[in-house]
Amino acid sequence: MVSLQGEPIPRFSGPRWGDARKTLLFGLIGSWRVTGITRMPGTFLRTAVPADSMHGRTGNFGLARTVHCVYTRFSCNWPVLPVIHNAMKSRERREGITLVHTGDGKGKSSSAFGVVFRAAGWDMQVCVIQYIKGKWKTGEQLAAKKFDNIEWHVLGDGFTWDTNNPVQDIKTSRAIWEFSKEKITSKKYDLVLLDEINYCSSLGWLTGREIADFVQNQKPAWLHLILTGRDAAREVMDVADTVTEMTKVKHAFDRGILAAQGVEF
Repeated sequence: MVSLQGEPIPRFSGPRWGDARKTLLFGLIGSWRVTGITRMPGTFLRTAVPADSMHGRTGNFGLARTVHCVYTRFSCNWPVLPVIHNAMKSRERREGITLVHTGDGKGKSSSAFGVVFRAAGWDMQVCVIQYIKGKWKTGEQLAAKKFDNIEWHVLGDGFTWDTNNPVQDIKTSRAIWEFSKEKITSKKYDLVLLDEINYCSSLGWLTGREIADFVQNQKPAWLHLILTGRDAAREVMDVADTVTEMTKVKHAFDRGILAAQGVEF
């Protein structure tokens, strides 16, 4: 049996199946990404997209070009086969995005972790560096251990109201910042998350100007970078591609409900 993404395909004999198999192989190893194979009476329909247009910005609307190829040299009773996706876009053809998640509302780190697991699903190499949170286990950190391509560093001394030592906070934050710059410029990762770094800059432990200058001048052009935390510096938001401000409407904590496992951590 021949299998595509775990879906068995009957191995037919004779020249007709040979033609079909060649067609499939061409779609898989050529410059096209097979996106769908549908049985039609007496025909074979292949829908293909140029590999370099996946997630690309072709045309004025950013839509991938689609080509339909119909083959009529054989017929069979195949079911509809699953979609076959191509690999992630190469670094040479990728435009790295810098995202800032800020604001007083919940969801800054949570949404960033969603991007982390999304990137990992595309086999990207991911590095997470946490600046503040460092006192307890979290669900996202436990989940990351199931991925070989996610590297996770919890480097903060804890929340500032736990340490009560501003001098130590500054020392720790600057050490983590140097560590972050090494990771970002190492060319090992496709996406790096600096969790709660904005909070550090808002307290003056780091400056928004030095963060912005590094992002603008030293971050690899193909690397995706996420910076989270409330009160993001204006300089950092100015150099970012996407800035989202989380706005609090209401929060369970206001009713005395403490951080919930599986929701907040």
